Amino acid sequence: MPPRFPQAQALDCFVPDARQVALSERWLTPHIDSISAAIAEIRAGVDREFVELQRASTHPQAAHLAGLTDIRTYPYGYCDRIRDAVWDAMQWQLKAGVRSDHPFAPIAEFCREGGAMRKIWGELTHGPYLQNAMQLGTYYVDAANDTVDIRKPKLEVKLIADTTFRNIESFEHYFDVVDSYYEWDTYPNLYFPRLAPFFPGIARHRASGVWVFCDVPLPLIAKNLERGGSLAWRFLAESAYARKCPASDGAELLDHYARLVRPADSPDRRPYRLDGDMTESFRRLAAWLQQGLAGSVYMRETSSLDQLRKQLDRGLRAYSLKKARGEPGTDASSNTLSPMEEVEDARETAVTSAGSRLF
Repeated sequence: MPPRFPQAQALDCFVPDARQVALSERWLTPHIDSISAAIAEIRAGVDREFVELQRASTHPQAAHLAGLTDIRTYPYGYCDRIRDAVWDAMQWQLKAGVRSDHPFAPIAEFCREGGAMRKIWGELTHGPYLQNAMQLGTYYVDAANDTVDIRKPKLEVKLIADTTFRNIESFEHYFDVVDSYYEWDTYPNLYFPRLAPFFPGIARHRASGVWVFCDVPLPLIAKNLERGGSLAWRFLAESAYARKCPASDGAELLDHYARLVRPADSPDRRPYRLDGDMTESFRRLAAWLQQGLAGSVYMRETSSLDQLRKQLDRGLRAYSLKKARGEPGTDASSNTLSPMEEVEDARETAVTSAGSRLF
């Protein structure tokens, strides 16, 4: 029986078995230099495209982005887009058919005989930081090796056994890495309990003071659903993060924002409630998963909830920036949120597909 949530392991690095070792030694190792050169050429083409976008960008980065990806600092932070662009180009060439003298001809033979080629995502522990790379049998291929430290070579190809790559298996592991990489301080999401079983983290960017409603990468979303929400519960109730509390001004800000974006009318009239008891939220998640729907349905509905999270995150970033600047309407006595109408609109849109099924 196929896995219910194939996305859970789709980007995991795998330990090569005897067959993968043999195929790698036959088809990849003798040609690894020419394969690497061809991948480097593709990366150079990707760079040219992004540099054009960089030149066309004349707008400064918005302060509420809190240090995240900025085209002006390319390739910093662009590991996923670079990796995906290189992967797509390689797949296009392989599917179109390569001649016997093409550098990717050995890869085509390797795959034809059962060799494994996949995109991978996880932690490089010497950072630590998250990285998007590729795995070809016994080989680790990082076509975005310079996206954390631009002084490093753009391409790194080595045996997977010689890397410090680790799969992400928990929210604690994930937030340990992103706290270090993005300079966040992450706390348990106690402010939107109905979303917490899916998106359990809220964080403060240390440099700017901006608060963010943390996203969760697709593989970790799938792993959490695959395990009945237990990964989120452990993070919120049992991990070291469960004992972390924002400073009083941060807690006041989060509580005020959460109250402002909750529905003003009776919660019974809304298909989705942003407030609610945490334990009840996990009970409802368990009941939903027990309905035995296709994994694709659960992932689609969770994606709808992620659209809601994104809008709430956008509002939280803007609101906390206004708060840091002392702008009107952000004190605890205010009951208005005039700059945030898009949050209400996004919630109304998101709940029509996800809310009625889930809660």
